[in-house]
Amino acid sequence: DSILASGTVLAANTYVTNDINTTSGTISAGTTLSSDVTTSGSNTLTYAMTAESGSVLASGSVLAANAGGAASVALSDETGLTLSDLSVLTAEDAQNAIAIAEAAVDAISALRSNAGAIENQFSSAVTNLSTSKLNLENAYSRMMDIDFADETATYARYQVLVQSGAFALAQANAITANVLDLLQGGS
Repeated sequence: DSILASGTVLAANTYVTNDINTTSGTISAGTTLSSDVTTSGSNTLTYAMTAESGSVLASGSVLAANAGGAASVALSDETGLTLSDLSVLTAEDAQNAIAIAEAAVDAISALRSNAGAIENQFSSAVTNLSTSKLNLENAYSRMMDIDFADETATYARYQVLVQSGAFALAQANAITANVLDLLQGGS
């Protein structure tokens, strides 16, 4: 089980899967937070809970990697010294051992930092691709709407031309019939 320390801030829209004691009372499991809350006392998490972006885990919060509190990390192509290679018999050797340990911690921190940066780049790439897809779909829709409107206007223009041509032909035929009627001595 993981423990949230007192003073942990959980952001609004976090779905609470455990009963949480806060400065304003207890929030029951199954609640979606409508505003940021600050925990009061230690809260044991027996069920997984995903904190919303903007949540702040207080200093002293204890979080486990899993229910057993254990995790494993696999490294490949590792090089370095083992504990049996180090000597602490003299002050100089002890200082060297401390320097080696600090260098190892720094190297691990750098690897974790790089992994986090790569994860952020992937998240950014996914977001950008999603935005591009949406923009392309919107552009395609607008083009199809424009093409339909353009074709509708062209159709209406040709319809007017056909109707005016038919009217002009009817008028021409009527004039010819009237002239012929007059020539024949009609009314």
